[in-house]
Amino acid sequence: MQPGVAAAIRATSEATLEDKSKGDLFSKGIALCQGLWFILQCIARRVQRLPLTEIEVATLAFATINALTWLLWLRKPLDVQWDT
Repeated sequence: MQPGVAAAIRATSEATLEDKSKGDLFSKGIALCQGLWFILQCIARRVQRLPLTEIEVATLAFATINALTWLLWLRKPLDVQWDT
């Protein structure tokens, strides 16, 4: 990284980053809802004592981690570009 780049990054305001972000709450919310729906389906199948296949268990693990990551990264700007 060039010496001036780090200073320029630190000088950028949060409002500027939010303005340049390509991800909005709607698109992030749709992705979260899809993951949560799958998690709820798996829980409902276990409550009804229906079996889960190995791929469903693996996907459930990924969906759970994805939901937690989404919550932690909710305020992170997406694909920020600044053309000068």
